[in-house]
Amino acid sequence: MPLMYLMIVIKEVSFTLADIGGRIRDLRIARGESQTRFASRIGVSRPTVKAIEKGEPTVQVGHWMAACWALNCLGEVRESFKDAIPLLDL
Repeated sequence: MPLMYLMIVIKEVSFTLADIGGRIRDLRIARGESQTRFASRIGVSRPTVKAIEKGEPTVQVGHWMAACWALNCLGEVRESFKDAIPLLDL
């Protein structure tokens, strides 16, 4: 895989994770829930919630999904993959 392509993909992933993390943060705040309380509900530490909300790619995907489930947006995530075409198939 060419280095330039890899850099573009990584940037796109970073931007997407930051967007999703921001949405998780907004939904949590709209519920009036602290990071500490939210972390307790999904079984992670407060620093993990902070990392999710910042869009850090090192957070386990299961933690991302637990956050989406707790905020009732897991269906949106599932739906977004329904008609996806893998880039390698293009």
